[in-house]
Amino acid sequence: MKIVLMVNSFLPVIGGRELVVKHLASALTRQGHEVRVIGPGGYFKYKNYKLDFPIHRFPSIASLKKWRECMGDNGQLKRPKLAALLEEKLKEWQLYHDLKKWGYDIVHAHNTYPTGYAVAHLKKKLKVPLVITPHGQDIHKIPELGHGLRLNPYLEKRIRFTLEQADAATSISDSIGISLNEAGASKEKIVNIPNGVDLDRFSMSHQVDARQWLSLPKDAKLIVTVGNYHPRKGHEVLVKAMPEVIKKQPQARLVIVGRKSAILQALIQEMGLNECVVLTGSLSIPGCHDGHKDNEESEDYLSALLQSAEMYVSASTDEGAEGLSLALLEGMAAQLPIIATNISGNRDVITTGENGVLVEPKSEHALATAILQLLNDAEEKNKLGKGALEFAKEYSWDNIARQYVDLYRKVIDTADHKA
Repeated sequence: MKIVLMVNSFLPVIGGRELVVKHLASALTRQGHEVRVIGPGGYFKYKNYKLDFPIHRFPSIASLKKWRECMGDNGQLKRPKLAALLEEKLKEWQLYHDLKKWGYDIVHAHNTYPTGYAVAHLKKKLKVPLVITPHGQDIHKIPELGHGLRLNPYLEKRIRFTLEQADAATSISDSIGISLNEAGASKEKIVNIPNGVDLDRFSMSHQVDARQWLSLPKDAKLIVTVGNYHPRKGHEVLVKAMPEVIKKQPQARLVIVGRKSAILQALIQEMGLNECVVLTGSLSIPGCHDGHKDNEESEDYLSALLQSAEMYVSASTDEGAEGLSLALLEGMAAQLPIIATNISGNRDVITTGENGVLVEPKSEHALATAILQLLNDAEEKNKLGKGALEFAKEYSWDNIARQYVDLYRKVIDTADHKA
């Protein structure tokens, strides 16, 4: 099968969506399908970046920032920037020529907008079978956090059009399914397919010593959370929980992995936690570089870190803040017990007493209590870690890819999509 995965951002830029597409493409390629990833930026910057499938990057003239600029500070709607409208047409033109030149059996767009919107405009013209997978921001709508493209009426209209045109839309969690339906996808189109996890990556041995690499004491007890900074991720709540933890467990150290986390440094300093909270920034993945030898990374620092940790924490604050966190699944694959806030996405995979502990959102004390409970009870910690690993095994990328292939075939077979 000739499978096209369309994205607007891709590796070596690292985020949950980028990693999902990479792992899905690799798994589909291993299963004998002809896969290519199309649409991401970095046409010049990342032209030497290579993986085990083709990547067709598109030059851009604008970004989603241009759409955000049409929302005034007082909530008053302004006309969209001309650059944003031109970028839509450019994406559509680029997509048209890529599909005509290289062919397709199905197009799987990751995000309703801007990628799905470009495909939706060509659907009738090229008879494109279209599957949409949203990745959170494009589908959720959380006004109190200012989170979600659908807060912009111009984009909400485009997202609704995209979902009406799609043959199927996949949901990685109950909350995503609800948001898809609210955004315009009929319930009949919504198919539940979760994210997957690379089990082998988080079980391999490592030469690097995570504590030495982080300049931490040998007896440090590592508490890890992974995610690019956003207020909805609850990083501030987790940092504020640490004094209560350290008071009873002085060896405890919080490690926060992800882009833009430097914004937390002022809070860390204010609370006197400079020695107890480590910000690593984004961690590269072996094989995920831009083609320059100097930028190649031979060691998988994230995997080494997770395998050295005591537990993984997901502190996201609000309903709809998480779909199904890839980072959380990776923590489970590393046999870590999970402490997670009791919100949609998290509670889809975490069961207290089996593979982790669910706690009240936005509560520093609840997080601290759960962390101390596991630090003080090695037997319970190990039991939950084993349960987490057993749960993660059901989410191997090969299994998830087979679910997608079944959906692709169903979509192709149920309508006349011959190009």
